[in-house]
Amino acid sequence: METKTTFTLLLSMLCLFIQAAAQEQKTTIKKDSVQQLQQVTIQGKAPLITKKAGVLTLNVAASASAAGNPLLEILRQIPGVSVINDKISIRGKEGLIIMIDNRRTYMSGDELLSYLKNTPAESINQIEMISNPSSKYDAEGNVGILNIKTKRNVVNGLTGSASQTLGYGRYLKSTTGGQAAYTNNALMIYGNSYLSYSKTDDTYITRSNNTTDGSLFTRDYSTNSNKNNYAFQLGLDYKLSARSSVGAVWDGSIRPDYALKGISDLQKTGINPQFLITDKQSATDQRNNAANIHYNSSNPENTDQWNADLNYVNYDYSLGSAQNTDYLQIQDILTPQPERLRNNSVRKITVFSAKADYTHKWLEKFSFESGIKWSRVQTESELVYEQLQNDKWINDTGRTNQYNFDEQIYAGYGNFNGTFGTYTVQAGLRGEYTANTGLSKTLQDTKKNSYLKLFPSLVIANTFSKKHTVDLTYAYRIDRPTYSYLNPFIFINNPYSYFRGNPYLKPQFTHNLEANYDYKKLIFVSLSYSRTKDLISEIVERGQEADVVGGTRTNLNTMNSFNFTVNAPLHPAKGWDVNLYLGGFRNSINNDNSFSSAQNTFTASANSTITLPAAITLDINGYYQTAMSYGVIRLDPMYGLNGGFRRSFLKNKLSLRLNVSDILHTQRTQYNSEFDGIVRSGLNTSESTVVRATVSYKFGNTNSRKGRKTGVEDEQRRI
Repeated sequence: METKTTFTLLLSMLCLFIQAAAQEQKTTIKKDSVQQLQQVTIQGKAPLITKKAGVLTLNVAASASAAGNPLLEILRQIPGVSVINDKISIRGKEGLIIMIDNRRTYMSGDELLSYLKNTPAESINQIEMISNPSSKYDAEGNVGILNIKTKRNVVNGLTGSASQTLGYGRYLKSTTGGQAAYTNNALMIYGNSYLSYSKTDDTYITRSNNTTDGSLFTRDYSTNSNKNNYAFQLGLDYKLSARSSVGAVWDGSIRPDYALKGISDLQKTGINPQFLITDKQSATDQRNNAANIHYNSSNPENTDQWNADLNYVNYDYSLGSAQNTDYLQIQDILTPQPERLRNNSVRKITVFSAKADYTHKWLEKFSFESGIKWSRVQTESELVYEQLQNDKWINDTGRTNQYNFDEQIYAGYGNFNGTFGTYTVQAGLRGEYTANTGLSKTLQDTKKNSYLKLFPSLVIANTFSKKHTVDLTYAYRIDRPTYSYLNPFIFINNPYSYFRGNPYLKPQFTHNLEANYDYKKLIFVSLSYSRTKDLISEIVERGQEADVVGGTRTNLNTMNSFNFTVNAPLHPAKGWDVNLYLGGFRNSINNDNSFSSAQNTFTASANSTITLPAAITLDINGYYQTAMSYGVIRLDPMYGLNGGFRRSFLKNKLSLRLNVSDILHTQRTQYNSEFDGIVRSGLNTSESTVVRATVSYKFGNTNSRKGRKTGVEDEQRRI
């Protein structure tokens, strides 16, 4: 009954969307008002969300509610994107490629999460979501690409901006930074730098029931963390001639002294009941560097274009933690001795990449793109566990491990684009040969794997008239396990809980088929189907001891997904822009007779921007999502509301922004799962309601500078 009511409500909303979008807007230009303009810069207000040619764009710089927020929170404003327990998914599926200025980030796990939580909105211009990339892009990513475009300035002379953000929820947050660019004829030098600090706390409540022995675990876990982040970028472009240029860019970040304190209360009932308290303190240090050199040129007719990129990326990550567990006496039951553990974990990732692309155009209707790419990723990881025994720290050989991973990928592609009357066709084929070796030095265990795969892509579009456009797309994609997923280390949460990597993980492969309809650029409808083989999913498993529960990732057989979306950018009145989104999907997972699940999920969101006199802008955005399956985990419904205010002064040079995230304080995650006889439920809450104030000042004239695609985008996501 509840599902039927929800479906009826959402169907009614869809009808309202279509009716509102059908109100045609007309713009009239008087013939005698057209005049010739020379060297005039036109600055228009960009809509908050736009969509065209399979690309949905969120204009972060135009959002008052985004100011001062970290990048992870901004992603929640993108229609169809979910951020749950710090994991990003689209329509309930992982496998999203994250690019920064068209370059893959070789980060994953804790490294990527740290970047998303510490990157401020002030450094972001736009975020693009590409649903079905062509063969020119790496085959990685079954749900598409998220391309984050940072702010750049490109006019003669010195231009830039500076900003300061202060925020408060339960604790103070601060972000200070700016950007600058200097252009003089053929030379452009640009850069930015941001320093941020925040203190947060999180609470986790979980209940795990082992149906085999009837034991029940109830765990309350709270954390308090201090985060410091310093990020910078420095680059230059130089025109060698009117048709060729060379450039270089260096990105870096330092995140020292990330301190985290956690206290966990665990109660175990059933056989051998116990009550224990675990106190955990940890500190991390993360230093990232990425360098790129690029070259591009074209012939005088601009029918032939050449591009080349060389990349070097280095990530250093270290973690040290101390964990104390004490047992409380329960009547006459024998109490175990207190446990004292400490560990040091070091991870180093080095990436080398080179790529070259060539494009040939002819008859102004056809083009052919081709290219090659090579990449190599080397990871070195070491985990040392020590246990306090008789006042001496003794190496825990059962948990200490060293693991190295080396992977090379050789790729080549061809992509044809052509226009035949009202039809546009894009057909491509990409081949990727992968060879990798994983070595556990401690266990003296080596695993080698190599495979060659072909990835076709096809787009057929037809413009029936100025009002109607339809396109059909197909793509075959791959998702390789992230490097941290393959790492066989075991991380201890408490004596009865752990999480481990899985070196036996296989890549997952996905067939994507999508149909899109565009009515007068006022309403966009999409229907899609995908089938994923060897789905990588997080599961709960039994430990070697009967009352120990662990978490890991494994390959499930298949997942079938059916999706629909309706997106309507509306203009109800002068100065009022609204973007309405309605979506639904069904993810069905099958793992032979051991596990199967299916869940219908509906989502709705609205982003509204109102421009008032006196350079005042108001933003409000909200969303609602019904229950959703996330692998073997089922999530309860979620909803949220954010709002912001912006006022500009001094001819838009100075601006003040105020915003509140999670106004209703509903951004929490409730979930449950059942796998292999283990039933688990939980509630996670965080400091999500935060008030932020941002003051920014622009000097000179600022225009967006086009970002570059360098070719290391694919490997970075897996780190």
